[in-house]
Amino acid sequence: MTHSTTEPPTTEDSGIRGRSVELFHTISGVVCEEFDNLIARSDSPEWSESDAETLKGIAHLVDHADSELFFASGVFRNGGQQPTVSRPQWERFYRELSSTINRLSAVGIPSGVHHLIEMLEAFIPIDPRQVFLQVSTLVKSGRSGRYQYESMAAEHIVRIVERYLAEYRTLLQEDAECRIALRKTLDAFVEAGWPAAQQLSYRLDEIFR
Repeated sequence: MTHSTTEPPTTEDSGIRGRSVELFHTISGVVCEEFDNLIARSDSPEWSESDAETLKGIAHLVDHADSELFFASGVFRNGGQQPTVSRPQWERFYRELSSTINRLSAVGIPSGVHHLIEMLEAFIPIDPRQVFLQVSTLVKSGRSGRYQYESMAAEHIVRIVERYLAEYRTLLQEDAECRIALRKTLDAFVEAGWPAAQQLSYRLDEIFR
């Protein structure tokens, strides 16, 4: 999904990458749709033990798709220190798979949410606004799986918010949707009792300074 032998990529390279992206998007979409359908039926009288096992398997597939996307991005290596692909490959990956990221982000499996947030953190310079809203969506969906109670989750979100306050304050000042997303994102971790999130929420008036 990052394939290219030259820059700019050849027509053959783009075809290979395009088919891979389309296949991954299709598989992810089918799995996410089935997950949503099962969740919608889970409170019905017809819900069975067999359905529960199917849901467990589908959830595993969604989680696996999240982790595969994380590793396929090439953003992280050796503990997340260095990219394994070039900047142009990296940017193409994000642009071409953004709709897939959006679809997967609606499913709140904590481990998958964490993988996607780790990946998106590296993509911030590519599209700060879209990445911020995607992270907020992930936190929102992750609440169903109690993602906000994970210590690593709190650390990541606090670091991301601090980065936006330092580097993209104008975005937060001028974009009402991002400000709402910021408040909702922090509220999830404040309600979970994380002191760092609580302290950061008190500093939000910095946005308007």
